[in-house]
Amino acid sequence: MPDTTNPGSKKRVRRREDRYTACVWPGCTARRQEFFDLPIDMTPLCGYHLSIATQLEARMSKEIVASMRRDIEAARAARPKPKPAPKPQGVVYFVQSGGHIKIGWTSDLAKRMRAYPPGSVLMAVMPGDRGEEARLHRKFAVHRTHGREWYPLAAEITRFIDQVVAEHGEPPAVDFAGKRVEVPRPHQLSTTARPKGWARHRG
Repeated sequence: MPDTTNPGSKKRVRRREDRYTACVWPGCTARRQEFFDLPIDMTPLCGYHLSIATQLEARMSKEIVASMRRDIEAARAARPKPKPAPKPQGVVYFVQSGGHIKIGWTSDLAKRMRAYPPGSVLMAVMPGDRGEEARLHRKFAVHRTHGREWYPLAAEITRFIDQVVAEHGEPPAVDFAGKRVEVPRPHQLSTTARPKGWARHRG
């Protein structure tokens, strides 16, 4: 505890007229600190005790700030952490349609397979999320033909599919209800349609 006795103060009896000019610190009779822009009755301490009060205020301010930070950190630690959003459960599937293999992901296998045309073959199914699907797309990127999910019947891919079947079993039976899209041929001149004036110029 610092010595708060003003060494510059003198022991004397405080007179009534000194009540506005003497330091209000207990036991101090020194004259109050004067400032050119403040009346003396607004500076209740002498220069010595004013410096002590300033140091105490700064120390208390630091302690208050530190206490507030501790309270904030404690409140943050006590706050319940948000639960991570559940990852959608699903499967990575390998389906053959025509001469290509599609590697995709779905959370509803039966519904997804109904989007493929009849004659498609579900080759294998393995548990996994979209991250696993993306990993397989990168793994077989060198074989990619068109889009980002279609691949040829490459030996590397078919061997991997055999491994999936050996580890996870045969895929379930599904229905392929999608309609095969027929690309229309270019229009041709009908044999029944005759150009105007055809009979007159027939020979």
